[in-house]
Amino acid sequence: HRDLHSFPTRRSSDLAQKVASNLQKTAIAITTLSPEQLDRADVRSVIDLGSQVPGLVIMSGGAYPLNVTIRGVGFDGLENTSAQPGVAFFENGVYIASPLNLSSSFVDLKQVEVLRGPQGTVNGQNAGGGAINVTTGMPTLDGLHLDTEGSYGSYDYDRVRATVNVPLGDEFAVRASVQHEGHSGWLASPDEPDQSHVGDEDAWLGRLGALWKPLDGFSVYLWGEIFSNDSNGLYARNAIDPLADPRATSNDFPTPQANRSRIGAATVTYEMDF
Repeated sequence: HRDLHSFPTRRSSDLAQKVASNLQKTAIAITTLSPEQLDRADVRSVIDLGSQVPGLVIMSGGAYPLNVTIRGVGFDGLENTSAQPGVAFFENGVYIASPLNLSSSFVDLKQVEVLRGPQGTVNGQNAGGGAINVTTGMPTLDGLHLDTEGSYGSYDYDRVRATVNVPLGDEFAVRASVQHEGHSGWLASPDEPDQSHVGDEDAWLGRLGALWKPLDGFSVYLWGEIFSNDSNGLYARNAIDPLADPRATSNDFPTPQANRSRIGAATVTYEMDF
């Protein structure tokens, strides 16, 4: 099953076999999603992929790592932050070891690939259930580019993101992306000391990349990413809560959660004549 009915015949796989290849000729059960498809489906992070990829199931454990399985095989370590996942996660070809990084937001994506079945031959450890490959936009030398977007909704929801690509000469370019996403809580909590709201969120993501390409076929790509997410508990209400308001909870203590992610990587590429 390759989901061939969903994608154009020229769609390629960049990381499934470490080389660019036509999807129909890639001997792997794979789903490839373009930025346009991700935007139409409102896929904003890894957890949203579960509704778009056959065989992929992602469950949230609140303050704990996401539970990711493909065809029933994967990470089953809720409330265990030291457990290793069974579905490998890669960003720009770099293995991301901690499952806590899966909660990071998506911004400036080029492609997302989900590989079903064991992928240890190419993707190494912790890929018994499969692999998720995320490719972000890389710096380009073809000119200055700027892309911005903003959204606003109920509960003070906002999402603002921007990406800029700046060439610095004929061999060097930088690309920066930033995104803020947040909202107030879904449930009022009048018994908490600060009368806060349960379920509020304040998330920031920043990525900076630099490309040096002195020769045809040779390049050095350096990039770093910072993710920060602060929230106040899960937006849940006890079935026997004494408060009559369905949008209120009698929780009397705050449950703050903080998630921090830092990634830095370098990729050196040299393409052989053959």
